Amino acid sequence: MMMWEPAEQIWYCPFCQKQTIKVHYLPKRKGVVNYRGSGQSASKTVVKNPQLNVLSETCSNCGKTKKEIEPLL
Repeated sequence: MMMWEPAEQIWYCPFCQKQTIKVHYLPKRKGVVNYRGSGQSASKTVVKNPQLNVLSETCSNCGKTKKEIEPLL
């Protein structure tokens, strides 16, 4: 069983519904931020929002550009 998803994935094109769009996706996740001061330190758990970067410049099937695809993902 995999405990994590790979960051680089291939998604479906919103126009032609073919799996041709290569993306770099980081899901919603928790992280710890450490604060250090003079004689004091603390840590706080923060939730980081999901990040999506489209790596493909065009869809290899229908020819739509990155600018047309990105808003629909």
